[in-house]
Amino acid sequence: MNSAWPVKDPDSRVPRWFDLREVIAERATTLVSFELAVDDGPDAGLQIEDPAESGGLISLWLEDGTAEQTYVVRCRFVLADGFRDDISRSQTIVQL
Repeated sequence: MNSAWPVKDPDSRVPRWFDLREVIAERATTLVSFELAVDDGPDAGLQIEDPAESGGLISLWLEDGTAEQTYVVRCRFVLADGFRDDISRSQTIVQL
């Protein structure tokens, strides 16, 4: 699944989230692990900072990035019942 976050200025540091609460509740299980990465982008300019998790809500901060470019940020997660999946979000960088 890939959807987009709001645009981000290349000089800003903004909070973003991956919300796993619904899939965790549907499966009546818990989150075991998660991994965040920039999977696709024109360069290594977009940085993921300070990832954290609370009750199935994974938070992170995005910094930098190259203006007029789009990156894909992936959250790969594993649940206690063995379910594994990836969720991706696009982040477009725009000079605001």
